[in-house]
Parts: sequence; structure tokens; C-alpha cells
Amino acid sequence: MNEQLKEYSQSIEQLTLEKERNRFSRELHDTMGHTLTLLIAMLKATRINYYENPSKSIENLDDAIEIAQAGMNELRMAIAGLDSPTINKSNLYNSLKELTDRFSNLGICIDLSIQDDLNETLYDRKHLTSIIYRMCQEALTNSIRHGQAKNLSIIINLASENIKLHIFDDGKGCCKIVKNKGLTGMEERIKSVGGTITFGSGEEGGFNINAVLPI
Repeated sequence: MNEQLKEYSQSIEQLTLEKERNRFSRELHDTMGHTLTLLIAMLKATRINYYENPSKSIENLDDAIEIAQAGMNELRMAIAGLDSPTINKSNLYNSLKELTDRFSNLGICIDLSIQDDLNETLYDRKHLTSIIYRMCQEALTNSIRHGQAKNLSIIINLASENIKLHIFDDGKGCCKIVKNKGLTGMEERIKSVGGTITFGSGEEGGFNINAVLPI
């Protein structure tokens, strides 16, 4: 009996460590991938505008410093196992508006549509706010880094007992979807709350994400 209890305890410890490893891996990917993508795009814009528009270059550098500082804060919070300071769990729209504004400064046109009473629905389900935010963050990062998209739409609404999230862009697209760390992380987050997610693309371009989160 003692031997069985010992084995059981070791199994629980191993599962706990694996769960924490996966959590930190997702947070690190989301935080650093997002931050570095923005920084690279911002620095490229600075180089382009340097001679023709010096004042705009200064603005870009200021934005880059702010993005780097925010990324560092998020990394510290992730290491400590705490929630991201950039996610306002009481107001999904405000959090996503701030996120999309950062990308809009890089030249991508973003249409953000959220059902009016969604914040009220999410008030006691703040973990869903984090999941939706991270999914939008990853989608935006991929649209810039891989798809080179010019336009992106985010639509979030309520349907019966579910929250439906649709994200689609006009990027390069792909014939075969390879699930990298980011897409796999989306799946893991959605499945953790019993939801479903699908990805779509094609030779004609564009990439779309459709997710359903039960409430």
C-alpha cells in the first residue's frame, strides 16, 4: 500500500510539472512571439521613415520601447504564474481595442466587432476573456509574421449557450495548414474549456479561425 501511494504521489507530481511546463511554454510563446513580431515590424518602419519623416521615426521608436517594456512585464508575470497585466478581464473590448491599435499602427486595417452585452456575460467567466484575448493576439501576430495581411476582421458574439469567435484575414494563405506552437496553443486553450476550433485557408489566400466556447 505504501509503495502504491508513493507511485501515485510521484505520478501526480509529474503531471503537475508537465501541466506547468505546458502553461509556461504557451505563455512564453505568446508573449515573446507577439512582442518580437511587433518590435521587428516597428523597427523596419523606423528605418523606412528615418530620412523622409524623422518625427514619425521618433514616434515609432517610442512605441517600440513601450512594447518592449510591456513584453518584459508580461514575461515576469508569466514566470511568476500570474495573469498578464495587459488583459483587462473586466472589459474584453477595451483589451482587444488596445491590442488591435498596436497592430493598426503597422499598417494593417483591423475591424473589431464585439456584441454589446458580452462583457456582462464574461463578468463571472474571466478565464474565457484571457483565452479569447490570447487567441486574437496569436492570430494578429501570425497575420503580420506569416500572412503579410493588409486587412483582418475579428467578430465575437453570443449564440445560445456559446461564445462564437471568428477571425479572418486577407494574407497569403496556404495549401496545407501546419499547426505550429501558436495554433496548437489555441487548440489547447479552447479544449481546456470544452470548446471547438477550426482553421481554414487556401491557395487564393486568406486565413480563418472559427472557435466556439461554451459558457
